[in-house]
Amino acid sequence: MNEVILITNLFVTILFSQYAYIKVLNYKDISIVKYVICLIFSLILSYGIYLLREPLPYLRFAIMVLFIAFFLSVILKTEITVALTSSIVSTGISYGASLISVMISVSLALPIPGESYYFVAVATIVLQCILIICLFKIKRFKKGVTFLKSNKASAIGLVISGFLLLLFVLINRGVPAERGGWIIVGIALCVTGLFVWWRRGLTRQYRERVNERNKQEFEKIVAGKEQKIEKLQEDNDLMASIIHRDNKLLPAMAEKVILFMRSESNVSPEGNQIIKQVEQLFEERKEVLKRCSYSSTDALSLKNPLIDGVLNHMMMRASEEGIQFEIAEISNFAESVETIISTIKLQTILADLIENAINATVKCKTGRVFVSFSVEEGVYKLRVQDSGKPFEAETLINLGIKKTTTRSEEGGSGIGYMAIFEILRECNASLTITEYGPGKSLFAKSITVSFDNEGKYLLLTDRAEVIRDMYIEIERPEDSLKILPI
Repeated sequence: MNEVILITNLFVTILFSQYAYIKVLNYKDISIVKYVICLIFSLILSYGIYLLREPLPYLRFAIMVLFIAFFLSVILKTEITVALTSSIVSTGISYGASLISVMISVSLALPIPGESYYFVAVATIVLQCILIICLFKIKRFKKGVTFLKSNKASAIGLVISGFLLLLFVLINRGVPAERGGWIIVGIALCVTGLFVWWRRGLTRQYRERVNERNKQEFEKIVAGKEQKIEKLQEDNDLMASIIHRDNKLLPAMAEKVILFMRSESNVSPEGNQIIKQVEQLFEERKEVLKRCSYSSTDALSLKNPLIDGVLNHMMMRASEEGIQFEIAEISNFAESVETIISTIKLQTILADLIENAINATVKCKTGRVFVSFSVEEGVYKLRVQDSGKPFEAETLINLGIKKTTTRSEEGGSGIGYMAIFEILRECNASLTITEYGPGKSLFAKSITVSFDNEGKYLLLTDRAEVIRDMYIEIERPEDSLKILPI
């Protein structure tokens, strides 16, 4: 009878070790066939471990854990390292429940007169089953100990479970009465430690999952924001380019319209009202508009209202800043060049180059801007010269490949030359920047646009060596920049 009780006790412990293993790793939807296989395995292993009680009294428990680990690794397709760790912890839980059941059963058996061995044995088995089943009904532990898959998290559980197994071995082999109290204290500490470890592990896992979920949410939000920022940046660049162009083109067109309407001998009252409204609008954009001495652009006419408007507007801009603005004989340049570049694009290049020249000469004692149009050997050329401060070397190198300006402190954006280079690439035109150096010319620099179908960027300067050294470190298109000494 004692053998039956011992084998039954082993059977229940092994069976619930497997049950605990399944719950610990939160396996779901396990088929009835697998449960039956686990039941048969428990019967065979419990009998085999019982037979080893004399030849291998201590080692048999290690053998039992190994067999459970390998069996469950195969049947549930778990990695062997995870299976071994989980089997030790699950067996520790099963033996922990068994030890608690023994203590409760012995306490219940004390008032019973006579032989209470069988009562204790049966009560222990029943209580062990109830404790383990109830343990995994607790909401906190329903989802198991899936954090066991982390090596760091499983270390403490392995140690505590190992102590529980060791205590069970000691009790199984007999313990002197004087040490019984210490064994009970050890069991209580181990069981408490196992619960605390479990709770802390679940809390840590929950926090990690929340953090991971939050991280994923934040990444989605950030990705969405980045897309919005990128779209807004594109829109901003587009609007900045349009505004940059229109800030020069629209006033130029308005000035041309006003001049044209005023040149007419008979202006209707409606026309006068329109002129007043236009002037009022532009007065709001500028504090003072000083009219220069040019009352008519007939002598400078390119026979193109848009180009004439730009020149007239820039004359007034230069006059406001006290800059001497001159234009060479221009004949019918605009009409002839229309086969190569549209008027709007030519107007944009002209307006940007002249405005840059005016801005460069604002702080000079003697400000001078000179604009010329020519046809040399069949090549149409537009040249803007000024007496202003020279470009910074870095600005010259980066022109056309990224927004760069020598007037960042005054609010320069670098958009102008980006727009110019874009148009030059479309027309395959060349840009030549010449730096004259102190005392060599009335002008500090000259910017020439040549519609030669060569698409070059040429820099003639007495700083050639310095700029070339900087240029080596910057990547530009292969055909873009050539630096030559002047």
